[in-house]
Parts: sequence; C-alpha cells; structure tokens
Amino acid sequence: MAEGASIFDHSKPGDQVLAVSYGSGAYANATWFEVQDGIEEKRGRTPTVEDYVKRKTTIRIETYQDLIRVRLSRIKQRLEIPRFVGEVEPTNGRAFTLSLCQGCERIYYPAREKCLDSECVGVMDVKTYPLIARLKTVSKLPLKKRFTSNFELLGQDKVLFVDAKLQDLKPGAKLEGVVRRLDYEGKDGLIMYGVAYRPLFREALAQVARPKAMTVAPPQYA
Repeated sequence: MAEGASIFDHSKPGDQVLAVSYGSGAYANATWFEVQDGIEEKRGRTPTVEDYVKRKTTIRIETYQDLIRVRLSRIKQRLEIPRFVGEVEPTNGRAFTLSLCQGCERIYYPAREKCLDSECVGVMDVKTYPLIARLKTVSKLPLKKRFTSNFELLGQDKVLFVDAKLQDLKPGAKLEGVVRRLDYEGKDGLIMYGVAYRPLFREALAQVARPKAMTVAPPQYA
C-alpha cells in the first residue's frame, strides 16, 4: 500500500498503474489504475510517503522483539458478533457480491468461484447485497444466540448492522453497505471480509439538529 501511494505521489495524468497485493500467500488482488487529471489539483494537500518516511523514529531491537512476542502470543480468536441483525431491500441496482463456502464455512469478499482451501469440496453460495438499501426489519440477538457465527447469519439471508444504536434503525431508514472484517482465523489463517450496513452517512448528517433562526423585531421609530 505504501509503495502504491508513493507511485501516485509522482504520477501524471494518463499514467497506467498496476497494483498487486502479496503477503500471506493465500491469494492476491490485482487492480489497474488510470491516473486522472484531478490528481494535479489534489497533490500537496497531504504529506507524501517520503515525508512520512523521513519522519520515522528509530526503536531499540528489544522493543521490536517485545512487539513480535505479543503478536505471536495471541490465540486464535473470532470477532464479536454484531449486536443487531435484520433484513433490507434494495433501492437501486448497484450491489456487492460475496461467496459463502458451504464446506469450510468461510466468507469471501469479493465473491469467488472456488474456495481457497484446495481440499475443500464445498459449494460456493453467491450472495448479493445492495449498495444502498432500505431497512425492513431489525432485531437484537438474544443471549442464547450470541455465539451464532456471521457465516450462519448471512446464510439465513440476514444482514449485519454496525455503527448504529437501535433507535437509529427504524423500518424504512436508508442504509449504506460497508465492507467490514467479519472473521479472523488467527495469525496463520485468513482475515475474512464481508458486507454490513449502517445508516446512510450523508443522510445522518442532514438530520443533525441545527439551531433555529432568531426572530428579530423590526425597528420602530418615534
């Protein structure tokens, strides 16, 4: 990511940039960018990658070893189950797609045709979720179902709600889909992403209470 940002610090309109991720070896995403004219107007608004590198702080090797030791000591964990679940309906044609592997119960976003586990023979169930949606129903998971997995909830055609209180989730409310981390298989496993919903950001801002205008009495003359 840092290398890609550094390239855009020096790129010109019309440049073609191919970005390919790498790391754990599980899989890689490749994205092709074409630099647009607007980059010249936005350049200089924030520090460059080189500026951040020059601002680095040197730490002792013992400090780094302590950091690695803490990371390696973390046991396999799963994310906390979202508190609210429900159903939504689309408001336009734009949508997310993700896959649910019925063999190893993994969530894949973006959607895949085959599971990353070469030994898994499970069927890939493709799910479609609207980018902008309207809330139909919402419920709070009861205590006895607090360990229900995100995979199981999505398989039941439920959606997950985040960044909201129950009073913000009223039937008919406009929502936006956001990509969130839904599962974590530990330091040797995958981080799995999926779609969750929150109140539409710009609409929520519009509903913030504003001070009422003061009424000023017209001037009176003797």
